[in-house]
Amino acid sequence: MPKYALHGGFVISRNDGDEHFVSAVKLIDLYELRPDEYCLWSTNNYGRVWEDYVHLYPRVDGNYGRPD
Repeated sequence: MPKYALHGGFVISRNDGDEHFVSAVKLIDLYELRPDEYCLWSTNNYGRVWEDYVHLYPRVDGNYGRPD
């Protein structure tokens, strides 16, 4: 079962002060996740108990890497 739920979203960059959208798919690379570790969060995923997941979001500080 996947451990992480990925949420895309907007962040304000510390470097340039601009707003950037980071997709849930891009978070896979940023957090260095394997395919069996995640699912993409969606309101259409019926039957999932979202409280069972660690929810990962874009980070303003840009510090990504393995969440464990």
